[in-house]
Amino acid sequence: MSLRLQVLSEAQDEFDAALAYLNREAPGAGDSFAFHVQQAFDAMLESPEAFAFVETLPSRSGYRRALLRKYHYTVVFKVIGESVAVVAVAHTSRRPNYWLRRL
Repeated sequence: MSLRLQVLSEAQDEFDAALAYLNREAPGAGDSFAFHVQQAFDAMLESPEAFAFVETLPSRSGYRRALLRKYHYTVVFKVIGESVAVVAVAHTSRRPNYWLRRL
């Protein structure tokens, strides 16, 4: 089964805001961030079960997270049928689970 990626508009907005911020702060930082997010997307599509469940929720919720190594961001996603739904591209210091109402 081949999974497809779906990025919620709110998650896309978060990604775009982080990209703009990083580009303002340091030349090339946005490109590096985008590369790391794309790596996370690829890994999520390849093997979503390899990622930990969001620790502040019961595992039965199905929400998982991909922590970005170089940046203080996490990509929150849930497998729904044949899709990997990206719910948030969240800075790790934000309030936990603020994105829960998105699905």
